[in-house]
Amino acid sequence: IAINHPSETEASGYDFVAYDWSFSLFSTFDDDLCDAGVCGGISVYEDAGEYFYTLESVSEDVGTRRGFMPGAAYWYEDFPNLDLDIMGEGG
Repeated sequence: IAINHPSETEASGYDFVAYDWSFSLFSTFDDDLCDAGVCGGISVYEDAGEYFYTLESVSEDVGTRRGFMPGAAYWYEDFPNLDLDIMGEGG
């Protein structure tokens, strides 16, 4: 996510810096999980009555695994720092 920030060192009066405010979770996909004749699903395990994704290593068996990877990005900017006049400029 790139954001315009006021900057006295830039000729335009602002910089346009990208930040990595994202996350993802790589979970095992299990072909043996079947329900009503449809097979394949996200592998979970139970621990003390709670269910958790079975996490997969992103560096093991590269190219041979399948998985489920939800992800999202969040904008962590304080509103007092925003200069809404330059919001549409840059990039």
